[in-house]
Amino acid sequence: MKYGGLRRRRFRESLQALCKVLEVTYASFDKQMAALCGCLLEARERFRKLPVQFDGGKPLIGVVGEIFCRLNEFSNNELVRRLEVAGAEVWMNDFSEWIWYANADQRRRYRSLAGAFHGSSRGACPQLHPAQGRTHFAGDVQGNFRGYEEPHEIQVVLDGAEPYLPALAQTAKWS
Repeated sequence: MKYGGLRRRRFRESLQALCKVLEVTYASFDKQMAALCGCLLEARERFRKLPVQFDGGKPLIGVVGEIFCRLNEFSNNELVRRLEVAGAEVWMNDFSEWIWYANADQRRRYRSLAGAFHGSSRGACPQLHPAQGRTHFAGDVQGNFRGYEEPHEIQVVLDGAEPYLPALAQTAKWS
């Protein structure tokens, strides 16, 4: 079996196992997270058994942009696969980055409109919290992605992007 076929088989096995975990109703959040983390760790082991070659000779290309187009293969015309076939290594940030961005943008908007609100309403910025389950799994995979670490703060990303953002976004600072 070719490497690509084996990779796809491991992916399907892992996806099926994940779906089985998600179909179950658990007695508590902790039990659900334990089952989910166990499933993800098993998937990691499946993928670790695949032959890989780390020669460092491939260009690393980061894929960024609108969340749906970035993550939907039809919308991006299978960009990641095409880049990999062309010999590149591709890095794409995940869905949680969008949540961190949405939170930062909401804070920026509240600050830009602060004069229009009564002082007591300024702290009423709603927040999305994707990190609730992150700590359950993060320790188990620490070190697996050396050299591919995500910035710890969305502000690092926003500061780097600021020169490329529309003027409207620059009217109120992110931080």
